[in-house]
Amino acid sequence: MKKPHYGWTVWGIIGMVFTPVSLVLLMAAIIVDAAKPGGAGRVLLMTFGIIGGTFLLLGLGFLSVDLRRRHRMRRAYLGGNAVTARVTAVRRINNVNMNGDHPVVVECEYRGNVYHSRYLYSNILEPGSEVTLYVDRMDDRIGYVDC
Repeated sequence: MKKPHYGWTVWGIIGMVFTPVSLVLLMAAIIVDAAKPGGAGRVLLMTFGIIGGTFLLLGLGFLSVDLRRRHRMRRAYLGGNAVTARVTAVRRINNVNMNGDHPVVVECEYRGNVYHSRYLYSNILEPGSEVTLYVDRMDDRIGYVDC
């Protein structure tokens, strides 16, 4: 059995950028306040502190959303029910380009719920074919399409 790839979304990547930038800004605010106590140092402390705090909250929020998505997919794959679902559509993602090739997303349906695969560059299925789907035991809206 191959190890599945859950992948990072754009939100997780933005969170990975925002969080360290916010920590740098917050440390810069503390250093400036320690070096220049008083009026100008206080203004820089507040400016860097507000911007750094905002970046920290956004970065941690974006990371938590993507980590939660990855955890739910992992839980569906490792502890879910393996079922066979029918592929209903194959969508090409035209705004993403990797080495001159656009990825596709496979949509499959099982008991009225529609599940989406990760970006696929090879082994692209045709509509009407069957694919293995891992559905979470606790919440049937969560599933991992194994393509």
